[in-house]
Amino acid sequence: MIEKNDVFKADTTELNLADLRQAIYEGRSDEAADILVKFFNVILNYDDLDKEEEFQHIIDIFIEFYISAMSEKEFNPSRHFKEYFLKISFMVACFMNYRSGDNFDSVLHQLIKNNSPLYKILSFYSIYNSVNLPFDKISQQANEIFSIWFFSYLCSYEDVLTSRYFSQKYDAIFSNLPDLSFVSEDAHILYFLISYYDTQNEKIFKEWLNKTVKKCSPLSSLPRKEELKPRQRRKIAICSQNWFPRHSVYRSQFLYLESLAEIYDLYLICKDCNNLESIENIFKGSIEFSLENWQEGAHAILEHDFDMIYFPDIGLNLESIFLANARFAPIQLSSYGHPASTWGAEIDYWIGGQLAENLEKCSGQYSERLVLLPGLGAIPSFPAYACQNPEEEDNCIYINCLWGGAKYNSRLLACLQEIIRRTTRKVCFRFFPGGTIKKCKTFILRKHLQEKLGEDNVRPLHNG
Repeated sequence: MIEKNDVFKADTTELNLADLRQAIYEGRSDEAADILVKFFNVILNYDDLDKEEEFQHIIDIFIEFYISAMSEKEFNPSRHFKEYFLKISFMVACFMNYRSGDNFDSVLHQLIKNNSPLYKILSFYSIYNSVNLPFDKISQQANEIFSIWFFSYLCSYEDVLTSRYFSQKYDAIFSNLPDLSFVSEDAHILYFLISYYDTQNEKIFKEWLNKTVKKCSPLSSLPRKEELKPRQRRKIAICSQNWFPRHSVYRSQFLYLESLAEIYDLYLICKDCNNLESIENIFKGSIEFSLENWQEGAHAILEHDFDMIYFPDIGLNLESIFLANARFAPIQLSSYGHPASTWGAEIDYWIGGQLAENLEKCSGQYSERLVLLPGLGAIPSFPAYACQNPEEEDNCIYINCLWGGAKYNSRLLACLQEIIRRTTRKVCFRFFPGGTIKKCKTFILRKHLQEKLGEDNVRPLHNG
Protein backbone atom coordinates (compact mmCIF):
# COMPACT_ATOMS: atom_id res chain seq x y z
CA MET A 1 0.00 0.00 0.00
CA ILE A 2 1.26 3.50 -0.86
CA GLU A 3 1.80 5.95 1.98
CA LYS A 4 1.59 9.70 1.52
CA ASN A 5 5.33 10.32 1.95
CA ASP A 6 6.52 7.35 -0.07
CA VAL A 7 8.17 7.43 -3.45
CA PHE A 8 5.47 6.17 -5.79
CA LYS A 9 6.63 4.20 -8.81
CA ALA A 10 4.49 3.17 -11.77
CA ASP A 11 6.05 1.89 -14.98
CA THR A 12 8.72 4.48 -15.83
CA THR A 13 7.22 7.22 -13.65
CA GLU A 14 8.57 7.98 -10.19
CA LEU A 15 6.74 10.46 -7.97
CA ASN A 16 8.04 11.69 -4.66
CA LEU A 17 4.92 12.68 -2.77
CA ALA A 18 6.95 14.37 -0.04
CA ASP A 19 8.43 16.66 -2.71
CA LEU A 20 4.92 17.41 -3.96
CA ARG A 21 3.73 18.41 -0.50
CA GLN A 22 6.83 20.55 0.03
CA ALA A 23 6.45 22.26 -3.36
CA ILE A 24 2.81 23.13 -2.58
CA TYR A 25 3.61 24.63 0.81
CA GLU A 26 6.65 26.55 -0.45
CA GLY A 27 4.76 28.10 -3.35
CA ARG A 28 6.75 26.41 -6.14
CA SER A 29 3.61 26.30 -8.25
CA ASP A 30 4.88 24.97 -11.58
CA GLU A 31 6.90 22.24 -9.86
CA ALA A 32 3.87 21.16 -7.83
CA ALA A 33 1.59 21.35 -10.91
CA ASP A 34 4.01 19.24 -12.95
CA ILE A 35 4.02 16.50 -10.29
CA LEU A 36 0.19 16.62 -10.12
CA VAL A 37 -0.04 16.19 -13.90
CA LYS A 38 2.35 13.23 -13.83
CA PHE A 39 0.37 11.75 -10.92
CA PHE A 40 -2.89 12.15 -12.86
CA ASN A 41 -1.38 10.50 -15.95
CA VAL A 42 -0.35 7.52 -13.83
CA ILE A 43 -4.00 7.17 -12.77
CA LEU A 44 -5.21 7.52 -16.37
CA ASN A 45 -3.02 4.62 -17.47
CA TYR A 46 -3.66 2.36 -14.51
CA ASP A 47 -5.30 -0.78 -15.89
CA ASP A 48 -4.64 -3.67 -13.52
CA LEU A 49 -8.23 -4.68 -12.83
CA ASP A 50 -7.09 -7.16 -10.19
CA LYS A 51 -5.75 -4.34 -7.99
CA GLU A 52 -8.80 -2.16 -7.54
CA GLU A 53 -8.01 -1.53 -3.85
CA GLU A 54 -4.64 -0.06 -4.78
CA PHE A 55 -6.25 1.99 -7.54
CA GLN A 56 -8.73 3.43 -5.03
CA HIS A 57 -5.94 4.28 -2.61
CA ILE A 58 -3.98 6.10 -5.34
CA ILE A 59 -7.06 8.14 -6.20
CA ASP A 60 -7.56 9.08 -2.53
CA ILE A 61 -3.99 10.38 -2.30
CA PHE A 62 -4.25 12.29 -5.58
CA ILE A 63 -7.51 13.99 -4.56
CA GLU A 64 -6.03 15.02 -1.21
CA PHE A 65 -3.00 16.64 -2.85
CA TYR A 66 -5.11 18.17 -5.61
CA ILE A 67 -7.43 19.87 -3.10
CA SER A 68 -4.44 20.90 -1.01
CA ALA A 69 -2.71 22.57 -3.97
CA MET A 70 -5.79 24.36 -5.27
CA SER A 71 -6.67 25.59 -1.78
CA GLU A 72 -3.30 27.31 -1.34
CA LYS A 73 -3.64 31.00 -2.07
CA GLU A 74 -0.13 31.17 -3.51
CA PHE A 75 -0.64 28.25 -5.89
CA ASN A 76 -0.54 30.00 -9.27
CA PRO A 77 0.96 27.78 -11.99
CA SER A 78 1.63 28.75 -15.59
CA ARG A 79 -1.22 29.05 -18.07
CA HIS A 80 -0.79 25.62 -19.70
CA PHE A 81 -1.18 23.95 -16.30
CA LYS A 82 -4.36 25.92 -15.60
CA GLU A 83 -5.81 24.85 -18.95
CA TYR A 84 -4.92 21.24 -18.20
CA PHE A 85 -6.71 21.32 -14.84
CA LEU A 86 -9.80 22.79 -16.50
CA LYS A 87 -9.84 19.98 -19.07
CA ILE A 88 -9.55 17.19 -16.49
CA SER A 89 -12.25 18.61 -14.19
CA PHE A 90 -14.77 15.96 -15.24
CA MET A 91 -12.43 13.00 -14.75
CA VAL A 92 -11.33 14.27 -11.33
CA ALA A 93 -15.00 14.61 -10.38
CA CYS A 94 -15.59 11.03 -11.60
CA PHE A 95 -12.80 9.83 -9.33
CA MET A 96 -14.34 11.64 -6.36
CA ASN A 97 -17.79 10.20 -7.02
CA TYR A 98 -16.38 6.72 -7.62
CA ARG A 99 -14.59 6.70 -4.27
CA SER A 100 -17.19 8.29 -2.02
CA GLY A 101 -20.37 8.93 -4.00
CA ASP A 102 -19.74 12.58 -3.18
CA ASN A 103 -18.88 15.77 -5.08
CA PHE A 104 -16.70 18.84 -4.54
CA ASP A 105 -19.45 21.13 -3.21
CA SER A 106 -17.65 21.77 0.09
CA VAL A 107 -14.42 22.64 -1.76
CA LEU A 108 -16.32 24.95 -4.10
CA HIS A 109 -18.00 26.80 -1.23
CA GLN A 110 -14.61 27.43 0.35
CA LEU A 111 -12.97 28.56 -2.89
CA ILE A 112 -15.84 30.95 -3.64
CA LYS A 113 -15.71 32.28 -0.07
CA ASN A 114 -11.98 32.95 -0.45
CA ASN A 115 -12.46 34.74 -3.80
CA SER A 116 -10.20 32.18 -5.47
CA PRO A 117 -9.27 32.53 -9.16
CA LEU A 118 -11.90 31.34 -11.61
CA TYR A 119 -9.78 28.49 -13.00
CA LYS A 120 -9.63 26.92 -9.53
CA ILE A 121 -13.40 27.14 -9.05
CA LEU A 122 -14.14 25.68 -12.48
CA SER A 123 -11.57 22.92 -11.98
CA PHE A 124 -13.79 21.53 -9.21
CA TYR A 125 -17.11 22.16 -10.91
CA SER A 126 -18.80 19.34 -12.82
CA ILE A 127 -22.18 17.80 -13.49
CA TYR A 128 -22.05 16.19 -10.04
CA ASN A 129 -22.21 19.50 -8.17
CA SER A 130 -25.36 20.99 -6.69
CA VAL A 131 -23.78 24.46 -6.49
CA ASN A 132 -25.07 26.76 -9.23
CA LEU A 133 -22.66 29.07 -11.01
CA PRO A 134 -23.69 32.16 -13.05
CA PHE A 135 -22.55 30.93 -16.47
CA ASP A 136 -23.58 34.08 -18.33
CA LYS A 137 -21.65 36.36 -16.02
CA ILE A 138 -18.57 34.13 -15.94
CA SER A 139 -18.46 33.70 -19.73
CA GLN A 140 -18.47 37.47 -20.20
CA GLN A 141 -15.72 38.07 -17.64
CA ALA A 142 -13.32 35.29 -18.67
CA ASN A 143 -14.46 33.95 -22.03
CA GLU A 144 -11.44 31.84 -22.98
CA ILE A 145 -11.01 30.20 -19.57
CA PHE A 146 -14.73 29.53 -19.40
CA SER A 147 -14.76 28.10 -22.93
CA ILE A 148 -11.99 25.59 -22.21
CA TRP A 149 -13.91 24.33 -19.20
CA PHE A 150 -17.40 24.57 -20.75
CA PHE A 151 -16.71 22.21 -23.65
CA SER A 152 -15.29 19.66 -21.21
CA TYR A 153 -18.40 20.10 -19.08
CA LEU A 154 -20.72 19.59 -22.06
CA CYS A 155 -18.91 16.42 -23.12
CA SER A 156 -19.91 14.77 -19.84
CA TYR A 157 -23.62 15.37 -20.27
CA GLU A 158 -24.57 11.95 -21.63
CA ASP A 159 -21.73 9.99 -20.13
CA VAL A 160 -23.15 6.79 -18.74
CA LEU A 161 -21.76 7.75 -15.33
CA THR A 162 -23.43 11.14 -15.13
CA SER A 163 -26.74 10.99 -17.01
CA ARG A 164 -28.79 10.82 -13.81
CA TYR A 165 -27.12 14.02 -12.58
CA PHE A 166 -27.35 15.88 -15.85
CA SER A 167 -31.08 15.32 -16.30
CA GLN A 168 -31.77 17.88 -13.57
CA LYS A 169 -29.91 20.63 -15.50
CA TYR A 170 -30.60 19.38 -19.03
CA ASP A 171 -33.04 21.94 -20.42
CA ALA A 172 -31.37 24.96 -18.84
CA ILE A 173 -28.01 24.27 -20.49
CA PHE A 174 -29.21 23.88 -24.08
CA SER A 175 -31.76 26.68 -23.84
CA ASN A 176 -29.11 29.16 -22.70
CA LEU A 177 -25.83 28.30 -24.42
CA PRO A 178 -23.31 31.09 -23.71
CA ASP A 179 -21.88 33.53 -26.23
CA LEU A 180 -18.27 32.41 -26.70
CA SER A 181 -15.41 33.91 -28.68
CA PHE A 182 -13.10 30.92 -28.30
CA VAL A 183 -13.57 27.28 -29.32
CA SER A 184 -11.83 24.68 -27.20
CA GLU A 185 -10.09 21.71 -28.83
CA ASP A 186 -12.65 19.46 -27.09
CA ALA A 187 -15.57 20.99 -29.02
CA HIS A 188 -15.59 18.25 -31.67
CA ILE A 189 -16.26 15.54 -29.07
CA LEU A 190 -19.82 16.62 -28.36
CA TYR A 191 -20.37 17.56 -32.03
CA PHE A 192 -19.77 13.89 -32.78
CA LEU A 193 -21.47 12.33 -29.74
CA ILE A 194 -24.68 14.34 -29.78
CA SER A 195 -25.78 12.61 -33.00
CA TYR A 196 -25.94 9.38 -31.01
CA TYR A 197 -27.36 10.72 -27.79
CA ASP A 198 -29.71 13.59 -28.35
CA THR A 199 -31.36 14.33 -31.69
CA GLN A 200 -33.70 16.74 -29.90
CA ASN A 201 -30.87 19.13 -29.01
CA GLU A 202 -28.48 18.20 -31.83
CA LYS A 203 -29.73 20.99 -34.10
CA ILE A 204 -29.58 23.58 -31.28
CA PHE A 205 -26.03 22.65 -30.31
CA LYS A 206 -24.63 22.42 -33.84
CA GLU A 207 -26.17 25.73 -34.93
CA TRP A 208 -24.65 27.35 -31.85
CA LEU A 209 -21.22 25.81 -32.43
CA ASN A 210 -21.20 26.65 -36.16
CA LYS A 211 -22.05 30.24 -35.31
CA THR A 212 -19.27 30.34 -32.71
CA VAL A 213 -16.74 28.81 -35.11
CA LYS A 214 -17.58 31.30 -37.87
CA LYS A 215 -17.17 34.16 -35.39
CA CYS A 216 -13.74 33.16 -34.10
CA SER A 217 -12.24 31.19 -37.01
CA PRO A 218 -9.22 32.71 -38.76
CA LEU A 219 -10.53 31.09 -41.96
CA SER A 220 -13.48 33.50 -42.02
CA SER A 221 -11.19 36.28 -43.26
CA LEU A 222 -10.07 34.31 -46.33
CA PRO A 223 -11.57 34.82 -49.82
CA ARG A 224 -14.58 32.62 -50.49
CA LYS A 225 -14.38 30.24 -53.45
CA GLU A 226 -17.87 30.42 -54.94
CA GLU A 227 -17.40 30.41 -58.71
CA LEU A 228 -17.22 27.09 -60.57
CA LYS A 229 -14.71 27.67 -63.37
CA PRO A 230 -14.65 25.76 -66.69
CA ARG A 231 -12.10 22.97 -66.53
CA GLN A 232 -11.42 19.85 -68.60
CA ARG A 233 -10.89 17.58 -65.58
CA ARG A 234 -12.44 18.51 -62.24
CA LYS A 235 -10.53 18.55 -58.94
CA ILE A 236 -12.15 17.16 -55.81
CA ALA A 237 -10.73 17.26 -52.29
CA ILE A 238 -11.66 14.66 -49.67
CA CYS A 239 -11.39 16.03 -46.14
CA SER A 240 -10.77 13.17 -43.69
CA GLN A 241 -8.26 12.16 -41.03
CA ASN A 242 -9.62 8.61 -40.99
CA TRP A 243 -8.34 7.27 -44.30
CA PHE A 244 -6.92 3.92 -43.24
CA PRO A 245 -8.33 0.41 -43.76
CA ARG A 246 -9.23 -0.20 -40.11
CA HIS A 247 -11.58 2.77 -39.96
CA SER A 248 -15.26 2.59 -40.89
CA VAL A 249 -15.04 5.78 -42.98
CA TYR A 250 -12.41 4.21 -45.21
CA ARG A 251 -14.25 0.87 -45.43
CA SER A 252 -17.57 2.43 -46.39
CA GLN A 253 -16.19 5.04 -48.79
CA PHE A 254 -13.19 3.54 -50.56
CA LEU A 255 -15.02 1.83 -53.45
CA TYR A 256 -17.06 4.97 -54.17
CA LEU A 257 -14.00 7.22 -54.24
CA GLU A 258 -12.03 4.68 -56.24
CA SER A 259 -14.66 4.91 -58.98
CA LEU A 260 -14.55 8.72 -58.86
CA ALA A 261 -10.77 8.69 -59.28
CA GLU A 262 -11.22 7.36 -62.81
CA ILE A 263 -12.80 10.61 -64.03
CA TYR A 264 -11.73 13.23 -61.44
CA ASP A 265 -8.48 14.27 -59.81
CA LEU A 266 -8.80 13.47 -56.11
CA TYR A 267 -6.77 15.02 -53.31
CA LEU A 268 -6.80 14.30 -49.59
CA ILE A 269 -6.96 17.03 -46.92
CA CYS A 270 -5.94 15.75 -43.50
CA LYS A 271 -4.30 16.91 -40.30
CA ASP A 272 -1.39 14.49 -40.45
CA CYS A 273 -1.06 12.67 -43.75
CA ASN A 274 2.15 10.91 -42.70
CA ASN A 275 0.19 8.64 -40.38
CA LEU A 276 -2.37 7.61 -42.98
CA GLU A 277 -2.31 4.63 -45.31
CA SER A 278 -3.34 4.06 -48.92
CA ILE A 279 -3.07 7.73 -49.90
CA GLU A 280 -1.22 6.83 -53.08
CA ASN A 281 -3.92 4.46 -54.34
CA ILE A 282 -6.54 6.93 -55.53
CA PHE A 283 -5.23 10.42 -54.66
CA LYS A 284 -3.13 12.68 -56.86
CA GLY A 285 -1.73 14.34 -53.75
CA SER A 286 -2.42 15.41 -50.19
CA ILE A 287 -2.59 18.64 -48.17
CA GLU A 288 -1.96 18.86 -44.46
CA PHE A 289 -4.16 21.27 -42.54
CA SER A 290 -4.00 21.91 -38.80
CA LEU A 291 -5.38 24.76 -36.75
CA GLU A 292 -1.96 25.23 -35.17
CA ASN A 293 -0.49 26.01 -38.60
CA TRP A 294 -3.64 27.06 -40.42
CA GLN A 295 -2.03 29.68 -42.72
CA GLU A 296 0.12 27.17 -44.60
CA GLY A 297 -2.66 24.62 -44.98
CA ALA A 298 -5.31 27.16 -45.99
CA HIS A 299 -2.96 28.70 -48.59
CA ALA A 300 -2.33 25.25 -50.12
CA ILE A 301 -6.07 24.53 -50.33
CA LEU A 302 -6.75 27.88 -52.00
CA GLU A 303 -3.87 27.35 -54.45
CA HIS A 304 -5.35 24.05 -55.62
CA ASP A 305 -8.59 25.84 -56.51
CA PHE A 306 -10.83 22.82 -55.93
CA ASP A 307 -14.17 22.46 -57.69
CA MET A 308 -15.63 20.45 -54.85
CA ILE A 309 -14.76 19.37 -51.29
CA TYR A 310 -16.28 16.23 -49.85
CA PHE A 311 -16.49 15.84 -46.04
CA PRO A 312 -17.27 12.22 -45.02
CA ASP A 313 -16.70 12.64 -41.26
CA ILE A 314 -17.36 16.17 -40.01
CA GLY A 315 -16.91 16.28 -36.26
CA LEU A 316 -14.33 13.54 -35.81
CA ASN A 317 -11.71 16.23 -35.27
CA LEU A 318 -11.84 19.98 -34.73
CA GLU A 319 -10.20 20.79 -38.07
CA SER A 320 -13.09 19.22 -39.98
CA ILE A 321 -15.58 21.55 -38.24
CA PHE A 322 -13.53 24.66 -39.00
CA LEU A 323 -13.03 23.63 -42.64
CA ALA A 324 -16.74 22.81 -43.03
CA ASN A 325 -17.54 26.34 -41.83
CA ALA A 326 -15.28 27.91 -44.45
CA ARG A 327 -15.81 28.22 -48.22
CA PHE A 328 -12.86 26.63 -50.02
CA ALA A 329 -14.82 25.32 -53.03
CA PRO A 330 -17.96 26.30 -54.98
CA ILE A 331 -19.52 22.92 -54.10
CA GLN A 332 -19.15 21.43 -50.63
CA LEU A 333 -20.96 18.27 -49.61
CA SER A 334 -21.17 15.44 -47.14
CA SER A 335 -22.52 11.91 -47.12
CA TYR A 336 -22.36 8.62 -45.24
CA GLY A 337 -19.27 8.30 -43.11
CA HIS A 338 -20.33 10.05 -39.97
CA PRO A 339 -23.90 10.43 -41.20
CA ALA A 340 -25.42 13.48 -39.54
CA SER A 341 -26.35 16.95 -40.73
CA THR A 342 -24.04 19.83 -39.84
CA TRP A 343 -27.02 22.11 -39.13
CA GLY A 344 -25.56 25.32 -40.40
CA ALA A 345 -22.02 24.79 -41.70
CA GLU A 346 -21.00 25.77 -45.25
CA ILE A 347 -22.16 22.44 -46.69
CA ASP A 348 -24.41 22.68 -49.76
CA TYR A 349 -25.52 19.09 -50.37
CA TRP A 350 -26.04 15.87 -48.50
CA ILE A 351 -25.67 12.83 -50.75
CA GLY A 352 -27.89 10.00 -49.56
CA GLY A 353 -29.33 6.75 -50.85
CA GLN A 354 -32.94 6.38 -51.98
CA LEU A 355 -33.41 3.23 -49.93
CA ALA A 356 -31.39 4.45 -46.94
CA GLU A 357 -33.54 7.51 -46.16
CA ASN A 358 -37.07 7.77 -44.84
CA LEU A 359 -38.59 10.15 -47.38
CA GLU A 360 -41.44 11.10 -45.05
CA LYS A 361 -39.07 12.35 -42.34
CA CYS A 362 -35.83 13.36 -44.04
CA SER A 363 -36.99 16.89 -44.92
CA GLY A 364 -36.52 17.95 -41.30
CA GLN A 365 -33.27 16.10 -40.71
CA TYR A 366 -30.83 18.09 -42.85
CA SER A 367 -29.91 21.73 -43.23
CA GLU A 368 -28.20 20.77 -46.49
CA ARG A 369 -30.04 20.06 -49.74
CA LEU A 370 -30.64 16.30 -49.76
CA VAL A 371 -29.72 14.52 -53.00
CA LEU A 372 -30.83 10.88 -53.13
CA LEU A 373 -29.09 8.43 -55.45
CA PRO A 374 -30.19 4.90 -56.33
CA GLY A 375 -28.04 2.18 -54.82
CA LEU A 376 -26.06 4.44 -52.48
CA GLY A 377 -25.44 3.29 -48.92
CA ALA A 378 -22.69 2.11 -46.61
CA ILE A 379 -20.64 -0.78 -47.96
CA PRO A 380 -20.27 -3.41 -45.23
CA SER A 381 -17.04 -5.25 -44.63
CA PHE A 382 -16.90 -8.62 -42.91
CA PRO A 383 -13.90 -9.75 -40.84
CA ALA A 384 -12.03 -12.79 -42.07
CA TYR A 385 -12.41 -14.66 -38.80
CA ALA A 386 -13.61 -18.17 -37.97
CA CYS A 387 -14.72 -19.02 -34.44
CA GLN A 388 -12.03 -21.21 -32.86
CA ASN A 389 -13.19 -21.55 -29.26
CA PRO A 390 -15.79 -24.14 -28.21
CA GLU A 391 -19.21 -22.93 -27.15
CA GLU A 392 -19.85 -22.42 -23.44
CA GLU A 393 -21.69 -25.29 -21.77
CA ASP A 394 -23.28 -23.47 -18.84
CA ASN A 395 -26.60 -22.70 -20.57
CA CYS A 396 -25.77 -18.98 -20.44
CA ILE A 397 -26.34 -16.57 -23.32
CA TYR A 398 -23.09 -14.66 -23.94
CA ILE A 399 -23.32 -11.30 -25.67
CA ASN A 400 -20.12 -9.57 -26.75
CA CYS A 401 -20.41 -5.77 -26.67
CA LEU A 402 -17.66 -4.39 -28.88
CA TRP A 403 -18.46 -0.74 -28.28
CA GLY A 404 -16.48 2.45 -28.37
CA GLY A 405 -16.87 4.96 -25.57
CA ALA A 406 -19.77 6.77 -27.25
CA LYS A 407 -21.99 3.73 -26.93
CA TYR A 408 -21.86 3.53 -23.13
CA ASN A 409 -24.86 5.66 -22.28
CA SER A 410 -27.99 5.38 -20.17
CA ARG A 411 -30.32 4.53 -23.07
CA LEU A 412 -28.25 1.62 -24.28
CA LEU A 413 -27.91 0.25 -20.74
CA ALA A 414 -31.70 0.40 -20.46
CA CYS A 415 -31.85 -1.85 -23.55
CA LEU A 416 -29.51 -4.36 -21.91
CA GLN A 417 -31.64 -4.33 -18.77
CA GLU A 418 -34.66 -5.11 -20.95
CA ILE A 419 -32.82 -8.05 -22.54
CA ILE A 420 -32.16 -9.47 -19.06
CA ARG A 421 -35.79 -8.94 -18.06
CA ARG A 422 -37.21 -10.72 -21.12
CA THR A 423 -34.79 -13.64 -21.20
CA THR A 424 -35.54 -16.83 -19.26
CA ARG A 425 -31.90 -17.99 -19.39
CA LYS A 426 -29.01 -16.24 -17.71
CA VAL A 427 -27.38 -13.50 -19.81
CA CYS A 428 -23.71 -12.55 -19.58
CA PHE A 429 -22.43 -9.38 -21.25
CA ARG A 430 -18.76 -9.23 -22.21
CA PHE A 431 -17.67 -5.65 -22.80
CA PHE A 432 -14.76 -4.59 -25.00
CA PRO A 433 -14.54 -0.77 -24.73
CA GLY A 434 -11.14 -0.54 -26.42
CA GLY A 435 -8.99 2.57 -26.49
CA THR A 436 -11.90 5.03 -26.55
CA ILE A 437 -12.37 4.52 -22.79
CA LYS A 438 -9.43 5.70 -20.69
CA LYS A 439 -7.82 2.76 -18.93
CA CYS A 440 -8.52 4.07 -15.43
CA LYS A 441 -12.18 4.60 -16.27
CA THR A 442 -12.54 0.87 -16.79
CA PHE A 443 -12.68 0.49 -13.00
CA ILE A 444 -15.45 3.06 -12.71
CA LEU A 445 -17.32 1.70 -15.72
CA ARG A 446 -17.17 -1.87 -14.43
CA LYS A 447 -18.61 -0.82 -11.08
CA HIS A 448 -21.41 1.11 -12.77
CA LEU A 449 -22.25 -1.74 -15.18
CA GLN A 450 -22.39 -4.23 -12.33
CA GLU A 451 -24.72 -1.96 -10.37
CA LYS A 452 -27.05 -1.52 -13.36
CA LEU A 453 -26.97 -5.01 -14.86
CA GLY A 454 -26.08 -7.19 -11.89
CA GLU A 455 -22.63 -8.45 -10.99
CA ASP A 456 -23.34 -11.96 -12.35
CA ASN A 457 -24.36 -10.53 -15.73
CA VAL A 458 -21.12 -8.63 -16.36
CA ARG A 459 -17.93 -10.38 -17.35
CA PRO A 460 -14.52 -8.67 -16.91
CA LEU A 461 -13.98 -5.72 -19.21
CA HIS A 462 -11.19 -5.92 -21.74
CA ASN A 463 -9.59 -2.56 -22.53
CA GLY A 464 -6.93 -2.95 -25.19
